This record gives sequence, C-alpha cells and structure tokens, in this order.
Amino acid sequence: MRIFRNIFFILALMLASLAKAQTELHVVPVVPMSKPMAGHYAGIVNDELWTWGGFNYTMTQYRGVIPKYYPQAYGASVSVPQGAVCLGGAADEYVFAQAIWQKHIDHRDHRNFCNQYDHSGRVNLTAMPVQLKYLSAAWDGEYIYAVGGESDSCANTDVYRLAWPDGKVWEKLTPIPDKARLQSVAVVQNSVTGPCLYVFGGYQAGEDASSPVLHRSVLRLNLRSLEWESLPVPDSAQVPGMGATGVSVGFCSVVFIGGKDLSGKCEDKILVYNTYTDTWSTMEGNPSFARCYATLTPCRDYFYLAGGETQKDTFTDDISVVQFLSTCRLNGMSVTVLCVFLLALLVFAWLHRTNSRKMYFLGDENTPWWAIGMSLSMTILSTISLILIPTASFASSWSSLWFYLPLLFVVPLAGRYFGNLWIGTEKTSVYDKLGICSSACVRRTVSVCWMLFILLRAVLLLALPAYILYSITGISPLVFIFVFGLFAAFYATVGGMKAIVGLQTLSCIVLLVGMIILLITLITGCADGLNGLLNSGATKFSLLSETVLCKSISPCVLSVCGLLYAIMLMGGDQTVWRHYGLNTNHQVASRGFLFAGVLSVLIVLVLLMVGTGMFAYFASDNTAFDITLNRPECVGVYYMLSRFPSLALVILSSACVAPLVSAVHSFGLACASDFSFEGKSALSARLFSLLFSVVVIVLSELLISLL
Repeated sequence: MRIFRNIFFILALMLASLAKAQTELHVVPVVPMSKPMAGHYAGIVNDELWTWGGFNYTMTQYRGVIPKYYPQAYGASVSVPQGAVCLGGAADEYVFAQAIWQKHIDHRDHRNFCNQYDHSGRVNLTAMPVQLKYLSAAWDGEYIYAVGGESDSCANTDVYRLAWPDGKVWEKLTPIPDKARLQSVAVVQNSVTGPCLYVFGGYQAGEDASSPVLHRSVLRLNLRSLEWESLPVPDSAQVPGMGATGVSVGFCSVVFIGGKDLSGKCEDKILVYNTYTDTWSTMEGNPSFARCYATLTPCRDYFYLAGGETQKDTFTDDISVVQFLSTCRLNGMSVTVLCVFLLALLVFAWLHRTNSRKMYFLGDENTPWWAIGMSLSMTILSTISLILIPTASFASSWSSLWFYLPLLFVVPLAGRYFGNLWIGTEKTSVYDKLGICSSACVRRTVSVCWMLFILLRAVLLLALPAYILYSITGISPLVFIFVFGLFAAFYATVGGMKAIVGLQTLSCIVLLVGMIILLITLITGCADGLNGLLNSGATKFSLLSETVLCKSISPCVLSVCGLLYAIMLMGGDQTVWRHYGLNTNHQVASRGFLFAGVLSVLIVLVLLMVGTGMFAYFASDNTAFDITLNRPECVGVYYMLSRFPSLALVILSSACVAPLVSAVHSFGLACASDFSFEGKSALSARLFSLLFSVVVIVLSELLISLL
C-alpha cells in the first residue's frame, strides 16, 4: 500500500505543473533593399539574401510618373542549395519564359543585402514552354515546379516541373483541376498521403475585368501519384489574399504573410494551415507584415521578408528576419519531479541489492503473476513504442495494430510451453540448452547475434527520446544520454532481478495511468468531446490497410512481420526468457504471460487512441499546434510536455529506463553465462553490464552527433 500511496503522490506533483506551450514570433528589421520594390525575385546565395528585379514607379520629365521594371518583375523564384532560380516575369510590354539560375560564387561586389550582384554567377537555364507572369513556384528537393500564371493575356492552368539540377526539359503535368490562378502561393509540404504540392489563394478575372474573384479552395498534387485533389475551406476560415507569400514550416504547417483583399487592404496577421488536419488558424503578426507582392525566403531556421507593396502604389524597402520559436520548455517543477522520481528508483534498487548469484539472476522465484505480466509488457514495449505508435495513429491510421495483434496469442503460448524448459533448472541463459544440444561454439555464435540486437535496441532506447526532447525543448541530447545511461548502469549492477521487475511494474503503471489522463484531457479539449474523438477513431480504424511508410503494405504482411517478431522475442530474447523463471509455479508464470499478452495489446490500443485524440484535438484547435515541430514523432511528446511537463518527463523516462535497465542486466547475464571463464558469477555479470552501459552511451552520443 505504501508503494501505491507514493505513486499517487508523484502523480499529484506531476499534474500540479500544468502548462501550455505556444509558438512565439520574433521579427528583427535588418539592412533595407537598395530601393523599394514589389514583385521582385529573391533567394539565398552564399547564405545571404539575394534579390533581383522588381517593380516600382519612377518620375520622368515628360511623361510624369510611369511604371518601372528593374529590369523585370512578377515572376517566381525558389531557393536551391546551389543558389536561386528565377522563373518568368514581365517587363513593360514583354512577358518572359526564361529561367535564370544565380549560382553560388566566390566573388561578390556587396556583402550586405542588395540588388546588385556580379553577373558572372548567373546562368540561363532551359526556358519554360510558354511565357508566363504572375505564376508561382516551389521546389521539393528534386524538381522545380511552376504553377499557373498568365500567358498571352490569358490565365493559364498548366503545371510544369524541371528536374534539378540536371534537368534539360520542362515536363508538363496534369493541369490544375480548377480555374486558372494568378499570383497564388505554391509550397511543397508533407501530408497524410505523403509529400504534396499545395496551391493556395490566387485570383481570376471576373465577368468584369476590374473585379477579380479570389479563390478559397486548396489544391493538392500528390507527388507520388501526380493526381490533383481540391480541398474545400470552411466559410469561417480566413484564406490568403492577393499577393500573399507563404512557406513551409515544420513537418506539416504552411505559414502565410501579407496579401490584400478585394478592397486593397493588406493583412498584418499570420495565417497558418495544417496539412495533416486540413485546418486553418491565425497568429498575431506584426504591423510591418501588412504588405503584398513581397518575398518570404527560408534560410536555416528563419525567414527573410523583403519588399512589397504596403498600399496602392506605395512600396517598401524593408527587410525583416522572421523567426518562429517554440515556448515548450521545462520548468523548475518538472525537473525537480523528475529528479525525485529517479532518486526514488535508485533508493529502491539499493534496498534490493544482493550478493546472491541466484537472486541477482532470477530474483526470489516467487513473483506474482500480475507483476510478471507488467514487467514482460514493458520488456516488449518501450519508449520506442510510446513515441512511434501515437505517431502512426496521428499521421496515418491504426495499421500498426496488425503488427502487435500476434502478441495476443504468441505470448500466452510461449509462457505455457517454453516455461518448462526453464523452471526447476539452473540455466540462466536462453542459450544454455542450445549449447547442451549442439556445441559451445554454436551457443556463443547465437548469443553474439542476440547481443548485437540488444545493443542496437539499447542505443535506440537512449538516442530516440534524447533527440525528440532536443527537437522540442532544446535540451542537450548528450546530457540526457549520459544521465540515463549512468542511471541504467547503476540500477542494473546494484539491484538484482527483483529490483528490475519492480521498476518495470512501476513503469507500466505510470504509463497506463499517464496515458489515460492524457486521453481524458484530449477528450475534454476536442470541440465535439468524445464524439469528435470517436469520429476520428472510426476514420483511422477504417484505414487499417494504410501505413505511414507505404500504403501498399497489406494487413497480412504486417501481421506476418508481427508474428515473426513475437516468435523471435518469445523464443530467443534473453530479456524475455528471464521471465520464465520468475516463479517456480508453472501455472502462475503462465498466467503472467497470458496477462502480458493481453496487457501489451491493451497498451497499444490506448496509445493508438491517444494519437487519434491528438489528431482530433489539433483539428479542432490548430492554434495549440507548435508549427516548429520538424518531425511527426515529436507530436505526442510535445502534447504531453505542453500540458503536463512533469508527467511527460516521468512517463518518457520510465518507458526509457525500464527496458534499458533490463537490456543492461540481460547482457551481463548472457556474458557471464556464455563467455565468462569464471563461471556464472554475479560479479562477472555486473562487470559486463558496466562495460555494456559505457558502449551504449558512446554509441548513442555518436548517433546523435550524426543526426
């Protein structure tokens, strides 16, 4: 009872540190353009903003104020790693089909933001098939896309692409399935169906040429199937106006700045579109954002907003650095709760320390069935499952359920028939019997293969949560790896098997209770409550044949892979085989394995519901989504950290250290059993566990440095 009171006390502390994160906007003016411009070209060349061309008015002696092109404007431009590419445009009465590539060059006449560059770095590319102005362009890493525009005074629905950088011919794609769009915004961003080309806003000429009609629908081109889809926009949502500019931010957001309505008023707020949930929201912008026909150019983790028209026939030379920053940070309460939780676990391991070889390897062999089931569930699942399963549900469907369903019958069958090979014997390694049946060489060869597998798994257990936390909060992943690696080393070497089972049981309880709490907050946060979550869940469940990676993977293939994985775990994983000997009563052990199979699938279902709940929640409140998230794997951890930071840290750390400690302990046990020349001693197992921990820490930090 004292343990449960402590658990509830820790949960109360975790829930006390309630928080809500939002995205912050930072705007810093920098060196202005050489002259006020609109409709110009822009890109990043040599890590500096490069602008060229543009439109303004000039005073002449005989004709007064006349429009002036410098030398051309109202085309489109994209940044590529090798420089900037400019497409189409107009000058006086001419419309261009040319494509110009401003390369990276060593010599530059100006070091600051300017319009004049050495023309030695400029290259003429293959001209587009038609002369276009008022078009939009995007780059997906392989192709440059040109969409819509005006040709020969007629609106154009054509879509072209050019392979970059080796393409020689513009390929014509399926035209846009709507009326032609002038001055639209084209971006490439991820969606639930894969990378897509999105076309937003734009206008077309109405029956009266002086009254253009703004487009509200969103067009999406799947870059795999090259098929268009028109996405309706709710009447209550605000959409980009004429001359707006937009860029992709994070892994599923598109940000729009500027643009004007039909009355000519420019928008100073920021519009945000989520490509996963197909929802719109607004952010507080900046008075300097009220402009149209400007350029918004990405550079590293910020953007350059340059030039534009602030009102009719009034232009600006302003250049501002725009940056979106996440406010999801850990507070003192969260860190304190985490330290108390880890310290309590270390004290628990110290109290259960033992010098007995049998107690260190197998425990007291009287573990209750429910503890066996919880411990085995946390061995099968881990922080990898905690992160990836909700991600799959949020980003795609419930298809990962097919992978885990075989656990429902493989785990109980293994407990019933494999347990007899362990109970009542002195074997401490799953490969002891293999060595008796064949030879020591075969036993050690198979054991080495398992060690390589468990080494890879342990590295992922440390590196994945460290990288996710770094992406969200900025915490150094090396600190996370070092702290939790040392924790696992101390716990596995000091505490025996009984302490490890206690840790995994506690981690399972914390994970289940925490996920249920998060599920309740998601239900209460959805606009339609439980109905909204169930509707999203029905949609996700109906797409069981789809996966995040490839829609062609059938449920049968996933189930077969899951079956093979479950058989491998139950038949050859040291961390699983130790559970066969946790109770000498075969019926109790078998009951524990039956409970583990049911509990593992139940946890997977809860995690899938959490991912679906996050989808429904962010679909109903897009303002709560952090647009700076750069990977879908960050969504689940971000939501937990933004609502209950202490609870999130404890769930994440317990799901990380429980299987990690088990892996460290099992590695030492296998080495002592299969390779130690001193016999199966607890001392040799502890030394091997320490060595394994050091290797895991080093490899995890090397992996993070590569990322």
